[in-house]
Amino acid sequence: MNDDIGDLKNMIPHFIQVVHRIVTPTWENQRQVWRTHSFILVYDGEAVIGCNEERRVSRGDLIYFKPGIIYLTR
Repeated sequence: MNDDIGDLKNMIPHFIQVVHRIVTPTWENQRQVWRTHSFILVYDGEAVIGCNEERRVSRGDLIYFKPGIIYLTR
């Protein structure tokens, strides 16, 4: 298949880095550009994550950013 959905069906992820981060309410990650695909799983609490717009995320949310995207987390 040549469409985006067809390509995703054949995707096999290989994780090259896994980070377990515990943050405080005052923690903030400055805007940055990721050079690789990035998945963020919120397994407890809440956060604000932004790319083109900021959104509040909470327990159970899985967020994906493609390479080259600038995003902010707090």
